[in-house]
Amino acid sequence: RRIGAQPDAGKAQVAQLIAGIVIGAHRRADLSVTWVRRTRFGGDEWVYGDISLGEENETYQLRVMVGGLVRRQEFLSVPSWHYSAAEQAADGVGGLFELRVSQVSQRYGPGLEARVLVTP
Repeated sequence: RRIGAQPDAGKAQVAQLIAGIVIGAHRRADLSVTWVRRTRFGGDEWVYGDISLGEENETYQLRVMVGGLVRRQEFLSVPSWHYSAAEQAADGVGGLFELRVSQVSQRYGPGLEARVLVTP
């Protein structure tokens, strides 16, 4: 073990390496986004039903990005989000933009982001 290494550091890195979701988006004027979450721990056992969350709370960070700038950021407790045409206009989002979604751990913070480009 390296001097000064934190005993939990490896666990934090593993927990953050998992992009916790798979995104699907459907856009007409409004945008409807859904995703399927993943567990960070204990997800290797395939059983019927939903897998363990591995966290105390289900929380996601969603960011709308245009040209590398955050236009909107939301923290959500469900794996879906609706972005109305009026909200998009207020945010200056008219063309191509990127959605980034990550699961948020109470212990480690946001994990890696899953990303999807949304076209006009």
